[in-house]
Amino acid sequence: MQIERLRFLIVWGLLISFSPTLAQSDCSQIGKSGHFSVKYKKRARLMDVCDCPNLTSLKLNQWKFPELPECALNNETLKEISFFTCSMRTVPESLKEAVFVETLDFTGSEIFELPSWIGDLPALKTLILTRTNVYDLPEYMGQIETVDMRHTGLSKEKQDELEERYPYITFYFNAPCNCE
Repeated sequence: MQIERLRFLIVWGLLISFSPTLAQSDCSQIGKSGHFSVKYKKRARLMDVCDCPNLTSLKLNQWKFPELPECALNNETLKEISFFTCSMRTVPESLKEAVFVETLDFTGSEIFELPSWIGDLPALKTLILTRTNVYDLPEYMGQIETVDMRHTGLSKEKQDELEERYPYITFYFNAPCNCE
């Protein structure tokens, strides 16, 4: 665990030291919509914008790092984090601290299981698991109202089981697969 943490700190340091710099007080990079996209290939400085009061949506396209900076997790205005097509197999442990986030989008990521604590996030209302390998949900889903599981290949039986187990959640599925 210590080696992974050290590896993260080294990679994060390299990202920051070789990144183009946005002015610390320049939250205008976010725009009126409140959306900010970070692509690993562009090496944008997330640290420079994650404290901005107008940041509502953070799109981490192809994000390659295992954790998020604390400033993003403690931002009261940040309501959505998207890990679109990120090559992660597990949900970042640091998301436990994202107590203001209402929507988590893992579309196209390589995750196959949600952590048991996902339902403990007090503001979380929407989980988007489209095109992931998640086929089941943790026992406790807290305040979550909507789960999008389209393009996951779930059988009709599994879809029915999830809807029966979580009657308070609105699910979005594709036509069930005819898997054996």
